[in-house]
Amino acid sequence: MFSGLKASLLATVFLMSCLHGGATQAAEKAKAAVLVAGQSHGVIMRRMNGIGFNPADKMLYATTTTSETVYKVNPKTGDVAIVVEPPFGEGDDIAAAPDGSLAWTALATGQLYFKSPRGKAVALDKNVPGINPVAFDHKGRLVAAQANLGHALYEFDPTGTNPKRLIMQTKENEDLNSFGFGPNGLLYSPQRPDKLVEIDIDKGTLRVIAEGMGGATRVEADGHVITISRENNLMRVDAKTGKAEKVAYLGPGTDGITIGDDGTIYASTPGESTIRAIDPKSGAIRDVVRGRFSSLGGIAMIERDGKEILFATDAWGFRDVNPVTGEVTKQPARGLRAGGSADIAVAPNGIAIAQARLGIVQKLDRNTEKVEFENTTIKKPYGVAVLDDGAVAVADIEGKRIARVDAAGVTTLSDGFQGPVGLARAKDGALLITDSYAGTLSSVDPRTGKRTEIVKGLKAPEGLAVMNDGRIAVAETGAGRLVAIDPKSKKRETLASKLPFGAHYTATADKVGLAAGVAVGKDGSVYVSCDGDFSIRKVTLAAK
Repeated sequence: MFSGLKASLLATVFLMSCLHGGATQAAEKAKAAVLVAGQSHGVIMRRMNGIGFNPADKMLYATTTTSETVYKVNPKTGDVAIVVEPPFGEGDDIAAAPDGSLAWTALATGQLYFKSPRGKAVALDKNVPGINPVAFDHKGRLVAAQANLGHALYEFDPTGTNPKRLIMQTKENEDLNSFGFGPNGLLYSPQRPDKLVEIDIDKGTLRVIAEGMGGATRVEADGHVITISRENNLMRVDAKTGKAEKVAYLGPGTDGITIGDDGTIYASTPGESTIRAIDPKSGAIRDVVRGRFSSLGGIAMIERDGKEILFATDAWGFRDVNPVTGEVTKQPARGLRAGGSADIAVAPNGIAIAQARLGIVQKLDRNTEKVEFENTTIKKPYGVAVLDDGAVAVADIEGKRIARVDAAGVTTLSDGFQGPVGLARAKDGALLITDSYAGTLSSVDPRTGKRTEIVKGLKAPEGLAVMNDGRIAVAETGAGRLVAIDPKSKKRETLASKLPFGAHYTATADKVGLAAGVAVGKDGSVYVSCDGDFSIRKVTLAAK
């Protein structure tokens, strides 16, 4: 894993002779620059969900449902370190006890994890489907609740000696979410759809104290409740009267909040992998950790109103990237039922999207971006391409094939692959495929399914795109480089090296994660997405 690079970094990379047989010395040079800077505070955080302030060391701790990691963040400097590595760090919410112990909820696997200050991560309970919010009170009592599945609030024994105790059942549409204890020992929580409630965990009673407050909730030292309103405002609520006042506007996407011992409020935005600090009096906001993506994947170029826009895929919805300035504009999900994407392809007759983590393939209308058809039968779809008849070709890594998807269903175009990942259309209409496991680049005739190997010996190739001069740009992630391959002469030239690839993600092919993407602009510039630090690099070729 590589640390993020500042946006001003500009590296000149000379094209070298390829390490593989048959390559010749390059005659031109290319400039590789950072178009979109990655995170720059040590370890790269990916889509942090829950965050908690640890009173023992005065650090922030964050967990994520994406990269199975628990992070420690210095709230003053923004420096990030890993506390728990995959696979034990997956969590939707996290809390710290007075002695510095941590507990977090593995939503995907239904487990509650616990870690003492000097101990290892252990599963306190392995059978709590849908476990979501978690909190310690000032005495170290531990509670967590199920949401979506189970619909209950429990108290757990941090020593693991005693079984969990049921505090109360909740109705299916009235689940609890990110909550916290007040100094009075009562638990304050949002309750679907938009209520703020007070719970006595000994009596199992619940009282509604305010409405219109459906977001993450914590309690200040003086007993005032901090929560998020339906209008995405950070609010301070009097627990006795229910009277609320606005602290700051956070905008959409905030998932977790916590409060430091000096009263500073911290909020996580997983869609941008960002943590912000909010002054509790003035409402002033500063970035602690700044990101732009939650899980950067494939990229594609599209023209809109006469200007080129780089589409970058993300689990929270693909984004617009200005290919000149690098400005990233967060966009809504654009009709994506799953809310995100892992690879994307743009063609005159439509846009194709694949979500590898959720097993979804969609075809969108090019102009309206509305869904034309959707398929959920391919478990881990990677690269996509739009065919001439409007169907979508998909790199099915688990099926070891290239599949054809249309409104009628799924058929096989070509099989016999080991691990197909990248997919693109050649200028003659053929499909170009990278097989990450076999290390090959090949082509397939979409009419007959006939496969032709172009080159072999590549190191974990993923995304690819056809360059303006006919060569094929390939993200060779196992070597940390972007290479240009001449399909006729088989010569390979390095366009950029030392690129940060190789991030791990839950529910993806372990050797791939979310595949690196490659795109080409009208001026010949080549773009590559780097999941190692969430950066996008732009390679400008010298004129011949």
